[in-house]
Amino acid sequence: MAQELGTAIAISNLDLSKSNRRSPIPGLPDWSKAGYREGQALPSDSDIAYRITADELREKYNVIPNSSDSSEGLQKAIDFVKDNWSPKASFNRLCLIELPSGTINISRQIYVDANYLIIRGQGNNPSSPTSTKIVFRPDENTRYDKLSADGTRWDQDRMRIENQKDGNGGWIWPGRGAFRVQVRDVHDRYQDEHKNAPANRKDIYEGSVNFHWRAGLEVLQTNNYAAERGDTVIPLDNSGQNSDRMSSLQNGKFLWVQVPITAWMYKAWGAKAGHYKHFYMFDQVFKIIAVDKDNKRVTIDKPLEFHVWKNSTIDGFELIGDGKSYASKVTPLNMVEGVGFERFYLTQDMTNIPKLGGGMYNLKPEDALHNYGNLAPEYAMHGIVFKWAANCWVRNIHTFMTGSHPIVTEVAKNLQIQNNFLQGAWNKGKGGNGYLRGSRVWDSLYHNNILRDLRHFTFQWSASNNVAIGNDLDCDLNLHGGWERRNLFELNTVRVPYKHAPGECTVNCGGEGGEQDTGQWYPIWWGAGEKASKWSGATGPQNVFFNNILQKQHNGDQLGDDAPYEDYSHYYISNGSKAHTIFQFGWDRDTPNGSNWEHLSKGGVKISDWAGNETVDFSLAPQTGINALRTDSSVSLFLKEHRPSQPRNERYNERCYLCTHNSFTNKDADWILTCQSMSIAKQLKEGVRALMLDIYYKEPSSMDVMGAIPEKGVYLLHGADGVWVRGSTYTVPSQRLYQALNDVVLFIKSNPGQIVTIFLEDYTNTNELKDELEKIEGLKELIYDPDNDEKWRVKDKKAWPLISDMIEWNKRLVIFSQPKNHNNEVEKFGVAFQQHYTKENHWSIGWFGTKSECPSRWDNGKYVDADYPKLFVFNHFRDLPDYTNAVKDNDYQEIIERIDNQCSPLVKQLPNFVAVDFFELPLNEANAQNAVNELNRRWEDFSQS
Repeated sequence: MAQELGTAIAISNLDLSKSNRRSPIPGLPDWSKAGYREGQALPSDSDIAYRITADELREKYNVIPNSSDSSEGLQKAIDFVKDNWSPKASFNRLCLIELPSGTINISRQIYVDANYLIIRGQGNNPSSPTSTKIVFRPDENTRYDKLSADGTRWDQDRMRIENQKDGNGGWIWPGRGAFRVQVRDVHDRYQDEHKNAPANRKDIYEGSVNFHWRAGLEVLQTNNYAAERGDTVIPLDNSGQNSDRMSSLQNGKFLWVQVPITAWMYKAWGAKAGHYKHFYMFDQVFKIIAVDKDNKRVTIDKPLEFHVWKNSTIDGFELIGDGKSYASKVTPLNMVEGVGFERFYLTQDMTNIPKLGGGMYNLKPEDALHNYGNLAPEYAMHGIVFKWAANCWVRNIHTFMTGSHPIVTEVAKNLQIQNNFLQGAWNKGKGGNGYLRGSRVWDSLYHNNILRDLRHFTFQWSASNNVAIGNDLDCDLNLHGGWERRNLFELNTVRVPYKHAPGECTVNCGGEGGEQDTGQWYPIWWGAGEKASKWSGATGPQNVFFNNILQKQHNGDQLGDDAPYEDYSHYYISNGSKAHTIFQFGWDRDTPNGSNWEHLSKGGVKISDWAGNETVDFSLAPQTGINALRTDSSVSLFLKEHRPSQPRNERYNERCYLCTHNSFTNKDADWILTCQSMSIAKQLKEGVRALMLDIYYKEPSSMDVMGAIPEKGVYLLHGADGVWVRGSTYTVPSQRLYQALNDVVLFIKSNPGQIVTIFLEDYTNTNELKDELEKIEGLKELIYDPDNDEKWRVKDKKAWPLISDMIEWNKRLVIFSQPKNHNNEVEKFGVAFQQHYTKENHWSIGWFGTKSECPSRWDNGKYVDADYPKLFVFNHFRDLPDYTNAVKDNDYQEIIERIDNQCSPLVKQLPNFVAVDFFELPLNEANAQNAVNELNRRWEDFSQS
């Protein structure tokens, strides 16, 4: 069955495993090898062979938290790993540098060029004293010392060395960062320049062994086309220079294929002649699988995605740019591999920072909120830079107010950017600042990241075969130009505020092309040839959007922040009617599948800019350029099943699950005083994994004039020992427990990777409950009984079972009861006494939602531990349920702050269950689920520590 979206809730940590990936779909790109090691699982602690502990980092390398600059010590530790451990390490024998808790101050860019290295902190919550907080304050040798004439942006061309012909700031593109994953090897040609360069210019020459003008080999120059799209063999020219460099081509090395732009392509894009300039526009990194030195041929591991013409003036095309003809090239690369960043908080501090030219910066984060200019252009440093890097990852980090991009790529392959919170940047203006930027990145995977107050999430500059899945953004999914192609955006939630607009700017305003744009940004942006050629070129073929939630806030000028968000209806409708349409951008409609790139056109004329055309439906004639003729019945084009991952190293008590309070009192069951909006079956479908049910044993009575109890049995009732009020304490007909659990059993059997927990507020005796459970076919075989399970008795093992074991045993339903203790250790029918296994805070935040304190529900308000881990049930709802109040109560920040400030310090653990009323509110924000997602990131940190 296809899954409806509507107000769908994102599931954190989707199962991205190879076994859950779809085979290539005919007519669509192959995304099956996106991410770390083409779909291998990200490393676990079992893959770590070498370790520098936090104590060793402090004692041997002087990386001391909450003290002075640790840049030198951290770099020395990385260099030690590079020299001593990386040569004997591998993907399954990794090195770990364990950062200490507290604040680590750095002032210069840290090179991470040690292969197979994890840099891991103690957590990413800046308010927790046990987390790792990296504070970057760029010194005078790290900041940029050359700005454009108007002072609005970094000027790479002017960043040169006096009396030195070679070298400028463009050689360090995309710019400096707190961490830089890139080789530092200097080409022989630049050894003297590097040696003599001042400290703020040395990095210009670092990594120069990969410069294509020093290490590249020209393709065959005797044919107009050395190779064509689909080929895997590239003939090389028979020049003397190529002969000298053939030895650098070796099996297993990475190969960068680069093809220059031609005047003909600019014309095909509709670009103005004044924008023509030389770029290597069409490029990609492959693996070398064969080298024929005699015939000067190199074979790559997968087919080319573009033609490789011999040069930029093929077949008489005019010269462009600087008046030179540029040959297509292949360049063997020295790539950094196997580097991961995990579990820390990273920010760039801009208080009491000297300005270039005098004065001081004292910037506040609120200065940059919805401000799309460059507040401190000389400090537009990034968070993490990946340049010439492969099979690397970033997970569970929180960036806050980086100088520019929190994460940026430039020639990178098979990255995995997952489970991160990327928030804010000081510079989001001209020159291309403040993105999650995927430039010249291939076969990479971006999953379950939260983006807030950034300018864009971009793929650009020939990026291809990347997958962005299950991310949550308040900025656009941006195809930024430069022949990016064959990328997939699916299952993302994009809600663009009214104030997210290029005109919202106070200083140093403008876009990547430099000019000031107007209008509004919508959930999608596409690089038209004329517009995008100001910095690169048109967006390429077959970028696919599928099953995303896309909304835009309108009328913010009139209604402010309370203005409603509306569906971006060409590509998303909240009733799910477009959930299965495949939108292929830059793709013709000559056949249902399409076959060729096509520029977006309106009435037969190529658009010059996406701005002003955001609401045009290019999938319908007479408009062209978007193919929406295909559908797919699945939820995902990338995954077989839309299901969360269940890591093998996590136990049942090392996860957090979304729970609904009084799950049965819902509108679908005709309750009037409701705690939920939808049926139990729908709740489970939308991501709920724990249910709270009140049960009573009742028999027919002559006093029951409404016929609420037609037969004896166990019913779902509310406060039924008091006054009976229809719609408040019961419905007609009242639902039996076995009916509700039938829905649960059906869900579990239909979703083999899922575990469900039931909490019974229980007013039955043991035999009454036993008899009711016997009515449910297939229930008994699914119950995991912590008291009596023959494979894993919790009180004996002093631990809960692994989630993967529960799935393998098919014991995926856990049932607890309170206040009734059915003595399950004797009765052995699978209903455990809740107080034995859980800690639970008092069930109400009061009539007005103001009771944030967190006493225990039991044991006179005190939390009682055992010699085995108890589960923490976090209750967060009012005495009287209210749909409107739930919007406030379920706010992500409300939930997380109460947990952090009140509950977790008392309970001394993270919640395992978050129980709320009206779980889906606020609509489309899914903040209760997002709070659960955040808690699962923390549980992952805990379980790995």
